[in-house]
Amino acid sequence: AADREALRVLLTFTGIGGELLAGRYEFAMNTPPVEILRRLRGGPDRIERITFRAGLRVEEIGEILERERIFTAAEWRAAVAAVSPRTFMHDADLLGYLLPDTYELDDRTTAASLLEAMLDRFAEQVTPDLVAEAEAQGWSLYEVLTLASIVEREGVHPEEKPQIAAVFRNRLALGMALQADPTVQFAISLDPVTGQASVFEYGWWKAELTLDDLAYDSPYN
Repeated sequence: AADREALRVLLTFTGIGGELLAGRYEFAMNTPPVEILRRLRGGPDRIERITFRAGLRVEEIGEILERERIFTAAEWRAAVAAVSPRTFMHDADLLGYLLPDTYELDDRTTAASLLEAMLDRFAEQVTPDLVAEAEAQGWSLYEVLTLASIVEREGVHPEEKPQIAAVFRNRLALGMALQADPTVQFAISLDPVTGQASVFEYGWWKAELTLDDLAYDSPYN
């Protein structure tokens, strides 16, 4: 009530009531009335939306943000390097935990706050019930995400992905190799000597794999 009265007094003495601009604003708790008026006079928060599709690597998200002139790839890398792992994460690796979705950004959004929002969205949608269901089938959350990431890259049409997942699960149960191109594509991009050159020439996911690529010695392959 005191803040409301202070706001009325400021409006009366400044005479700027007619200059306040309607729109969407977000204020922190206990924002001083003078700061509220300053922002209402300056105009509503700039709201942008960006959508990330499924199957993107963490680095690809940074490239998209830079291409859309929202943040630089360097700012995104710094946010990734500084993030505190959540309890549901296997380790500090964010791959699989940045939920593909549409996100709103305003003038105060930073690369770090966007990253945290993506982790929050994951926590909202990947519920304890889903984790319990996976564990009842003998799968950890990390294992489910790992297999899902392979299926996402291997499948083209959504309707075929359950069948692909079933094939991979059967191969794992039988102790067979998955023989999935995405695992090879991921592996060769991480090579400490040739990985950067491969990404520069072929992108993060090399389309045409050679016999040498398929024989690449990596835990991911």
